[in-house]
Amino acid sequence: MKRLSQYFLFAGSILLAITLITACTASPTATPEPTAAFQVILPSPPPTSAARSPAEMEVAAESVVTTTVAVETFKWYGINPNIGTLIEGAESTLVRMPHGVSMTFKTVGLTPGDAVTMWWIIFNRPENCSNGECGLDDAFMSDESGQILFNEAGAPFPNMDGREAVGFSSLKADGKVIEIDGSADFRGHLPIGDATESFFGPGLLDPMKAEFHLIARTHGPAIPGSTHLQLNSDWGGCPEKWKHPCADLQVAVHRPPER
Repeated sequence: MKRLSQYFLFAGSILLAITLITACTASPTATPEPTAAFQVILPSPPPTSAARSPAEMEVAAESVVTTTVAVETFKWYGINPNIGTLIEGAESTLVRMPHGVSMTFKTVGLTPGDAVTMWWIIFNRPENCSNGECGLDDAFMSDESGQILFNEAGAPFPNMDGREAVGFSSLKADGKVIEIDGSADFRGHLPIGDATESFFGPGLLDPMKAEFHLIARTHGPAIPGSTHLQLNSDWGGCPEKWKHPCADLQVAVHRPPER
């Protein structure tokens, strides 16, 4: 009996050894990839905008018109002895775009410490201006010689028919206290139909057809406590409209581009 038990024990050892040898020499079974519990989805990169063709670039360039003109002393038709004098070192640039206009007005010769505002004067229908040239007589009454007519208070009489014909509009563009050297750099942007800063009229109707007169107006020395009013109203800081110290000083005229 003892020998029989030893036989079975020996036979079992041989069988276990054969099994281990077979397992070691067999081709290993590939380990399956673990199954993800969730899937991460990365966003697709934004599409690359196609390059514009030369024709499209030409159309875009034609939709913007830039003009740079000289700055002159303002005139009330015979009242200012320096009528139409060019101001050396001063210039104005106007950029016309499909949605509106922007401007810069770089000038010199102003009184240091004065509060000065910049105004958009717009003739939306310049083809209707008198004598083929837009001017004060389209906004104010004048006599046969072209002299502007004033009332006893010193204010010009408005020409309502003329304003309607030319689509006249007056809007504030900018304002600042003048530097010690008398220079100033005014800037402004005006979208179509924006009458937020309008003193008179509908604002800008067509950037490519309108004529612009950019006017610098002094409100006299900046008054502590009232500077904001001086820089943000038509005649702020003036004892009476159209009277000293307030006055229109300089102007730049941007006529419509030829098409």
